[in-house]
Order: sequence, then structure tokens, then C-alpha cells
Amino acid sequence: MFDDTATGPLNSTPLAPEVVVWEAERATRRGRVIALASQIHAAEAELVGLIADLDGDGAWAGPGYLTLSHWLGVNAGFTPAEAQRRVRIAERTSELPA
Repeated sequence: MFDDTATGPLNSTPLAPEVVVWEAERATRRGRVIALASQIHAAEAELVGLIADLDGDGAWAGPGYLTLSHWLGVNAGFTPAEAQRRVRIAERTSELPA
């Protein structure tokens, strides 16, 4: 017969209900972190593709903008280092797996 009582690590002592709730909340938070990270990675991939498109057709160019990285800093709020990193990745998209 199946016993669904939550138990400790050695499956010998039943856990208090508040511990079971606490563990369930922790599992929920872990799952949420994983889900958000997945969304961030997907958004980053899309962003890099769009940056590559902007770089390819020069759509970022305009009065006052010195480089695509500069444009990203002004218009997308990236620090110079963040913008440069994304542009470097965008420049190499043909080398990256799909």
C-alpha cells in the first residue's frame, strides 16, 4: 500500500506540515527561476538577431550615433560594455548554432 506521508531524507520520520509547505514553496521558486531564465535566454537570442539585422542594414545609423553600440546605449539603455558584448555576438551569429 502506498504511503504519501512526507518524510525526511532517510524516509523514516514524517515531516511537519509546515516543513512540507516550505519545501513546496522552495520547489515553486526553483521552478519559477528556471522558467524566467528560459524566457530571458529566448529574449536574448531574439535581441541578438535583431541587432544583427540592424547592423546588417545600418538601420541604427542617424545623426549623433557613432556606432551601433552607441545607439544601443542611448536607445536601449545598455551600458557600453553590455552593448559591445551584444554587438560582438550579433556579428558572429552565422557561427552560432541556431
